[in-house]
Amino acid sequence: TLLTIHYSLFTVKGVGIYLPAIVVDDESPAREELITLINEGSEDIEIIGEASSGLSALRLIAEKKPDIVFLD
Repeated sequence: TLLTIHYSLFTVKGVGIYLPAIVVDDESPAREELITLINEGSEDIEIIGEASSGLSALRLIAEKKPDIVFLD
């Protein structure tokens, strides 16, 4: 299925699926809240960075190469 194809693109970490992610928002409280929600709600997503602007996000994405970017 399509879901299986997408999962095969992600890096396997341990037993489960590992999805490195970056959170981008210009408001620090919003970033912190989203990170908390993700950390509490998903065992597969790991926040590997955060950015407060589009330019810093582009640099971080190029450096860290996340599978997911949450942005506002």
